[in-house]
Amino acid sequence: MIPIRALQHYAYCPHRWGMLYMEGRWAENAHTVKGDLLHENVHREALLRSSGAGMAFGGVSLYSERLGIYGKADRIELLRCNKGTAAAGAPCAYRVRLIEYKPTAPKGEIPAAERLQLYAQTCCAQEIFQAPVEACMYYADTRRRVAVAFDEEDEAFLQRILSAIRSAQERGALPPIVLQKGCSGCSMAGECMPRVKTTNVREAIRRCLCESS
Repeated sequence: MIPIRALQHYAYCPHRWGMLYMEGRWAENAHTVKGDLLHENVHREALLRSSGAGMAFGGVSLYSERLGIYGKADRIELLRCNKGTAAAGAPCAYRVRLIEYKPTAPKGEIPAAERLQLYAQTCCAQEIFQAPVEACMYYADTRRRVAVAFDEEDEAFLQRILSAIRSAQERGALPPIVLQKGCSGCSMAGECMPRVKTTNVREAIRRCLCESS
């Protein structure tokens, strides 16, 4: 079984995925800490809210036998609906809504890696509830929800990433570094491409001479 977070990491950068899941390396920056704190707050309570309109749950475990993936949903809401699905132990039918929390709204379209994460979670929820699932992104900085609809391209992208991850796991080789726009903001940039300190030129020359002798 592949963690849903691993799908997101691989879609963002295969080399980053390799450092995390093959080598067990990790580094934080302000963005990752902000995201972790946001998710901790959402996941703290199993039952976040219960009212006449329905129920909301935080940190809901998910899995899909079809896809071989598992993970957690930040929030799942069961909203009362006459034509909804029957949830186990619930007194009436509900419409299912899944929400993924992010600290910052994107300036343009939702990044492909984040869209993939939400789609994978939605697939799991649909398999568990055996019903359609509404999907949303919630952005803490704007306090807004954005509804997300999926199509065949999302399924094809998910299958490509799953295949690529399983292939990389079988090979056991760390995917190569590919420079991209997101490298500068990546928490693993120092681990991935450590910068040579220009103030220590003498030591660098000494090491080169020792290695060549």
